[in-house]
Amino acid sequence: MKLPAIENLIKGIFQTFLRFPLALLSAIIGSIISIYIIGLEHQKLKDYQYLNNIVIICTLGLTLFLSITLYSERKNLTQLPKNILGLIGVFLLFGYYSILPEKLNLIHGVRSLLLGIGLHFLVAFVPFTGKAELTGFWQFNKALFLRILTAILFSGVLFVGLSLAMTAIEHLFSIKIDYKNYLRLWVFITGIFNTWFFLAGVPKDFYELNHSEDYPKGLKIFTQYVLIPLVTIYLIILYCYTAKIILEWKWPIGWVSYLVLGFSFLGILSQLLVYPIRDKSENKWIKTYSKWFYWALFPLIILLFLAIWKRISDYGVTENRYFVLILALWLNGNSIYLLTNKVQNIKMIPVSLCLIAFLSSFGPWGAFGISKNSQLNRLEQFLTEHSILVTGKIQKVTYDVPFDDTKEISSIVNYLIDVHGHHVLQPMFNQSLDSLFIDSSEQYGQKPTKIMNLMGLNFINKWQTQEQSYFSYSINNYNAQEILDIKGFDYYFNYNAYLHTASKSLTSYRIQDDVLEISYAPLEQLLHFIINDTVNIDVDLKLFVKKLMEKSPKYNNINMSLQDMVVDSENNNVKIKMIVKALNGNHSKLEDKFQITHVQANIFLKIEEFKK
Repeated sequence: MKLPAIENLIKGIFQTFLRFPLALLSAIIGSIISIYIIGLEHQKLKDYQYLNNIVIICTLGLTLFLSITLYSERKNLTQLPKNILGLIGVFLLFGYYSILPEKLNLIHGVRSLLLGIGLHFLVAFVPFTGKAELTGFWQFNKALFLRILTAILFSGVLFVGLSLAMTAIEHLFSIKIDYKNYLRLWVFITGIFNTWFFLAGVPKDFYELNHSEDYPKGLKIFTQYVLIPLVTIYLIILYCYTAKIILEWKWPIGWVSYLVLGFSFLGILSQLLVYPIRDKSENKWIKTYSKWFYWALFPLIILLFLAIWKRISDYGVTENRYFVLILALWLNGNSIYLLTNKVQNIKMIPVSLCLIAFLSSFGPWGAFGISKNSQLNRLEQFLTEHSILVTGKIQKVTYDVPFDDTKEISSIVNYLIDVHGHHVLQPMFNQSLDSLFIDSSEQYGQKPTKIMNLMGLNFINKWQTQEQSYFSYSINNYNAQEILDIKGFDYYFNYNAYLHTASKSLTSYRIQDDVLEISYAPLEQLLHFIINDTVNIDVDLKLFVKKLMEKSPKYNNINMSLQDMVVDSENNNVKIKMIVKALNGNHSKLEDKFQITHVQANIFLKIEEFKK
């Protein structure tokens, strides 16, 4: 006997694939590669960086091919133009893949995210690019919204259920299941099942959507009794904060920008959710609320502009500030448009956000181009003011630059290296900056320090104050001629500890039948080495730090020679040689006190005969 439900299920799966073949192939390929990446050993991941790029391309391909299919269906295109559009999409993805670096960096990561956001907004309106069709547009997005919520619910239940089944098998039958299998299951469900289920519910009868008056009662209840009260609470908080600013006559803090944007988008979402029923006689309050909301928004937009203008005028443009400014401009324009036009074309919301996402992801007008140029200009101003940049080239400073300026230069250099790479600074230097970073194993955080040292300046972290400085010492990895005598030691091990001042940090090791414990005494800044609770020896880290600072009186964030980073200690029972690879901490200049926060070292140990 046949089971109609299973027949229909198989038929639905097959029909969904025929409707969205390229979108589903993108999801399947991306999921399979992600599952393969999960199985790779950590050491091999660096050799397979290109696989991450393929996953990104597949993720973008999913929404791109979905958009192409929806547009083709809406325009009733024949098979040939459909194939041509699909081929264009494939070439676009291959083109983007060709410009992705082998090792993904922050810029390309954010750019890929922006393109993904833009493609999602494209899906929202691409079937309704003609005039009017606002009812169909709203009904289409309502269907997508409800379908994705259902897909998330089903996927979550399926993952939890199968995970519990795997756990039961593991415990009941003593079958060891690798934790990576849970990750593989999650990727399969979210990447393939969730996508397939969602696509199976994407509407295809656009004519019916344009004439549908279906409106879920639960949506009105949610908007009226949950979302709108929540928006009102945010509004009261922000207006109270605005009153506080006026009374105290202080600039608004930068964080308020995110709160204003969050409030604004919640309010706009509430407007969109009740859009189809706004003209019904029993819902007159919706039009009143809509006008009230947008008028109430303008003082907060002014607050938003003041907050972001203050940050940009003081510290220049960064990617975060760029997006806040662009969204503030969009919010202002969108509010004016919706207030002044009788026919509120809500399609303009996703269309404009789609354009913003695409345009801000590349070009000199984009987030990265404007931010880079802004920070380079600020850096040049600081360096020129202190005669460090002369005729476009860096010269070591011959006097002490004020602390605040040095800190600001450090912040700019750190930002440029972290986001745009050290190559953007190369035109300022005669020396090749690549030669400073030959050793790929060097800690990434050392790059700003080395470049600041070329200017004759000390790198200052953003959390440092003039009374308290941060120090960081490491071994110079470039002097391969240094050799250290380690003859006479019996044991070797690595020590890596983050030290806390509140309590002693304890690390234990087993040496054959003996137990070695290493504890840190924060007040004395001593490392205690204790063997079997009887034999002990101390290493004085405070004395070691003072010795390092005497060797580098001006710069306390540098690479030292191998010999400088060796600490020896011995007594009748134990002999220790520590090669300190990294040492970090804080130095209070007023009290001349040290707080050591991190030690990484190779330790050589010799234990004499003793009674346990």
